[in-house]
Amino acid sequence: MKEFELLSPKLEGPRFQDHSIPLDFLKDLAVFEEFVVSVAKAEWLRDHPGRKRTPPGFMSGVAVKLKQVNEGSAIPVLTAFVAAATSLLADEITPQQDYLERACARIVEAVSAAEMGGNVAQQLPPEMLAYFDRFGRGLRDGESISFRREGGRAPARLTPQTRRRLVLAAPGVEYITDDALRRGKVVDTNDTDRTFTIRLANGQELSVPLTLEHREAILEAQRDAPNGVRVAVRGIGQFNRAGKLVRFQDVEDVTPLDPLDVPARLDELRLLKSGWLNGEGTSLDPASLDKIGELFTSYYPGELLLPYTFPTVNGGIQFEWRINGANPEVEIDLASFVGEWLSDDEATLDLGTAEGWADLAARIESLVALSSIKGAA
Repeated sequence: MKEFELLSPKLEGPRFQDHSIPLDFLKDLAVFEEFVVSVAKAEWLRDHPGRKRTPPGFMSGVAVKLKQVNEGSAIPVLTAFVAAATSLLADEITPQQDYLERACARIVEAVSAAEMGGNVAQQLPPEMLAYFDRFGRGLRDGESISFRREGGRAPARLTPQTRRRLVLAAPGVEYITDDALRRGKVVDTNDTDRTFTIRLANGQELSVPLTLEHREAILEAQRDAPNGVRVAVRGIGQFNRAGKLVRFQDVEDVTPLDPLDVPARLDELRLLKSGWLNGEGTSLDPASLDKIGELFTSYYPGELLLPYTFPTVNGGIQFEWRINGANPEVEIDLASFVGEWLSDDEATLDLGTAEGWADLAARIESLVALSSIKGAA
């Protein structure tokens, strides 16, 4: 068994700062063995014009494993093991090693070309670019995979944007897959096709695979859809070249939502146009709505009473709680995420921080507790 380091990319972004790799991101790394072996075979065919296939068993003894994770954000060390090299000297370069290392260099240079706006087809055969539809799919905005390059050249960085350019560079490719989360009402189920359909706040309908483990929850949500019940669907979606989600390819989770679910309500508010209130009223910035939704999901305690969510005329949002006669409110400026607490007392809360949300939650908890005491008296 011959062993050699194949690649040690640097994973950069908030999720990797503790020198660890989230389990859901390991799916991206798992694709790499198939990817690099396919490119290695293409390299062999490049060296042997006229041959249509590689020799039998050429790469059958190759395995790529995650051997360790080094510090420096997170650096997974991908090591190749070549079973066919058992009778060779430890320091002798086998044909498999040579072609695997060349394949890695090709992949890295394709990433660099995509990053710099170059011609990626000069680095990889068009059919190999399809592997980027899975390799790097787990990257989020602000994250990247950085690859070292020979000769001290600047690293090549795979980001969600460069990955998109790589996938769509392949001829005939119309769709790219990516993680997707959408909220909507279940309007149809089809046991024959094993699909169900959700209708989003903007009226778009999406087909989703109907899996056995989610079937009962989906049927119940369909029955309750006339009462405003929605579900959150998370999975792998197919996006067209314009970046629009057209269908779900796989589903990972289906969660019934509370009627007051804040992110679902924000989906509705993003549809408001300027002049939505009798000719007045500013439209709400979609990016700011995304951000406040993320902040709410991250910091507002899941067990705490949910607020009603309304737009404000000046382009902000307002949360209002109904607590046995008390109706505390917080008006949030979506440009600064500063909230003005309006109740018997007044306060300014920085809802761009965890501390601001903790303050808000403590105020709601206090009012709920006070309401319980009065109710028991």
